[in-house]
Amino acid sequence: MRPVFAAVQPVLKDLGYRRTGSTFQRTIEPDGLVHVVEFQRGGFIHTVLGERRVTTQYGGFTVNLGVWLPGVRQQMLVPGNGTTPWRARPSAPHPASCARD
Repeated sequence: MRPVFAAVQPVLKDLGYRRTGSTFQRTIEPDGLVHVVEFQRGGFIHTVLGERRVTTQYGGFTVNLGVWLPGVRQQMLVPGNGTTPWRARPSAPHPASCARD
């Protein structure tokens, strides 16, 4: 993934994205809308060479795109942990909580 990040990171940085791990995000002011671009690594291949099993990363990846709306956070409550009946979702967007394209 390093070659992919090396090619993509300067372009996204110029567009105002910050990188955390394999996720890039930028906040659009003043409404707080967040654009999310996540790079998801591909699976692994298991091969047997002679008596030895070799595991290598396949090399494929998926790009997940998302939009996080802060106003939706107020409406989205999830069951609590038993001490409180409800708790708010975390404030930082995660690609799984975004609308996907």
